[in-house]
Amino acid sequence: MRALPSQTVRVPRNIALCFDGTWNSDDASSPTNVVKTCQAIRPATSAGVQQLTYYDRGVGTGRFDRFRGGVLGLGLARNVELAYHWLTDHYVEGDRLFLFGYSRGAYTARSLAGLIGLCGIPDGGRCGLAECPPAEAASQAMAIYRIPVGKAREQRAARHRDVYCRAPAAPDVRGVDVFRPSSIVHFVGVWDTVGALGVPITWLNWVGARRHRFHDVRLDRHIRHAYHAVSVDEGRRPFAPTLWLSRPAQGQEVEQLWFPGVHGDVGGGRPHAKLSDGALLWMWAKAYCAGLAFEPWAVARNLAPDPFGPQGKMSPVYRVWGRHDRPIGEIGENGRPAVTGEAVHFSAVRRLENPDSDAYRKGVARRTLLPALEEERVHPALPAPGEISPTSLDWANPP
Repeated sequence: MRALPSQTVRVPRNIALCFDGTWNSDDASSPTNVVKTCQAIRPATSAGVQQLTYYDRGVGTGRFDRFRGGVLGLGLARNVELAYHWLTDHYVEGDRLFLFGYSRGAYTARSLAGLIGLCGIPDGGRCGLAECPPAEAASQAMAIYRIPVGKAREQRAARHRDVYCRAPAAPDVRGVDVFRPSSIVHFVGVWDTVGALGVPITWLNWVGARRHRFHDVRLDRHIRHAYHAVSVDEGRRPFAPTLWLSRPAQGQEVEQLWFPGVHGDVGGGRPHAKLSDGALLWMWAKAYCAGLAFEPWAVARNLAPDPFGPQGKMSPVYRVWGRHDRPIGEIGENGRPAVTGEAVHFSAVRRLENPDSDAYRKGVARRTLLPALEEERVHPALPAPGEISPTSLDWANPP
């Protein structure tokens, strides 16, 4: 009997999309955690799994875009659409998506996850059969995304998935779409998510908010792993964090950890990176455990986390609007924690307990972090694998 020809089994790839914060880019002298992450991801794991990367500069980085993008947040939706279009050209069913972002870039990453959950990821071949260029399919998806939440939006999204996605929508017994391979986001890792706002001018904040109401940055059930590093000490009112508040779905891993320092001490981009390197190493460890490979040299040479590193300060421009302490360990009306997966990173606890950190204990941490810990409304998190001894992991060969 003649043997049947063997079929080549395609190995799914890792695809990482990295979104930088406002006024941040990859050519800055002090790179953000997003830039460091994108540059540290290997082209392939040591086992041969291919890894693709996509980098998006933050809004407001163009020559004539500093005010429109940085202040009004214009361009954020365009960045979501461009990344979605890129995915249409590169994603193949079964690939694992890793989304990273900082500040408004974190908002962008989470919004892209929301768009994928709504419309799936178009397949290039099906776009060809429908005689619709991928760019047009992406534009149609964004138009659907902007429709107010309701039946009309869901119906148009379902049609979009049926036409352009390889795996059509399949409603379950409740009439709700079950997981589709083209709509699963494997990993979302973000640093200090700031929404469409972020400027200390009230009426401009209102203008920006109206333009960005349609973005879905919730913790939807199609996201497998979700991690959020949040600043304890950021006190600028327009920089209020956008936290995940919904209860996790079954099998979903969610952690939102409080880290010492202000906004830039968590997401990077400052000359002193000892604090932000702590939040970066934590995120890399989580991504590694989820299957993403990093260059071992990037871990060994580029990271020097120190919970006692220098902390950024609020500029006089923002002091005019006063401080706003971020609440930690809030309890909801149902008696449960209001914030999903909330905990405190061990670096924040060490900084708080250090005898030489008297100034820190008398600052924001005394009003927010210390009471939450003493009243056991929030607890310290255990270190992630590799955080204490980074060289103990084989960063090129994730599990």
